[in-house]
Amino acid sequence: MNNSDIEKEYQTILPLCESFVSELKRQLNELLAQEKEISSEFIFQHRVKPLSSILQTVQDKTLTIKSVREFDDLIGLRVILTFKREAELASKLIRENLNVLVEKDTQSKLGEKEFGYSSIHFTVEPPANWQNMPTFKKVQGFRAEIQVRSGAQHIWASASRVLQYKQEQGVPPSVRRAINRVSALLELADLEFERVLAERVLYLTNARTDSASEQLNVDLLAKTLDEQLPEANKLPGEEHYAGLLTELLYFSINTPQKLRELWHKQEKAVMEAQSLELDRGRKEMASTGLPVDNTIERLGRGIFFTQTGLARMALRIETGEKWNQKFGPKRQ
Repeated sequence: MNNSDIEKEYQTILPLCESFVSELKRQLNELLAQEKEISSEFIFQHRVKPLSSILQTVQDKTLTIKSVREFDDLIGLRVILTFKREAELASKLIRENLNVLVEKDTQSKLGEKEFGYSSIHFTVEPPANWQNMPTFKKVQGFRAEIQVRSGAQHIWASASRVLQYKQEQGVPPSVRRAINRVSALLELADLEFERVLAERVLYLTNARTDSASEQLNVDLLAKTLDEQLPEANKLPGEEHYAGLLTELLYFSINTPQKLRELWHKQEKAVMEAQSLELDRGRKEMASTGLPVDNTIERLGRGIFFTQTGLARMALRIETGEKWNQKFGPKRQ
């Protein structure tokens, strides 16, 4: 193909590429959101390889191609997760749910005098059952490259791209020690976060939610709510424990036992308040077609409050106007 043929094909398939990567992102988002051990803080970046980059690659490498689709990275999707263990879980989900054609760990490709920090690169195509979807039917035969990184890995990749420090010989001698320290620190950050997560699990395994002496903290609050409140109300990624903890401590609800006592005392009143909010939400949805303060799916299941919302309502009922004065909407 000459440049003119490449450009003509590129412009023809560009809308299909954009449709493909958008749908791939949507499907992966649902997979990650369903994994309980992955937080909601993951980020997607996606792009279709620019025409100028394709032409430059063909020129630099003197490639002869029959179709633009031959580029494995024509369609690119990057997933950035907070922790390394989440990146490993995301990689597992990709292997289980997509057809993986190629998998590469970038660290294994680094030579002794090259700088870098690993991330996993997959070349994938949709599985057969996805190709029955209208969006994927149009793009059969398309592949995509998916990069999976932790936050620390992404910081390194972004900085090294800006600095263009790929190999030791390309780095000024006076900067080499500093850049090596940065690389080591970022790798250490991932390792230390893993240590934090492991210690957190150990703490929660041994923590008691009937304690009358241990001070409430974010993790102990979450465990107490999980044990005492309806599981159906929990909304992963949307439970704002830190804000609730501030309110509880202000009113001296500072131990798991006091929180349990508060819930047992106000549970009936809170569930009645939820019923009223459900009625209001359903009436509003019937008149406007839109849900109020919640999703259609949760309203349909008879759920309005999150777990932290239930606990906050118990605190509001218990403290009355005092809660409104301190934490309620400020009136002008």
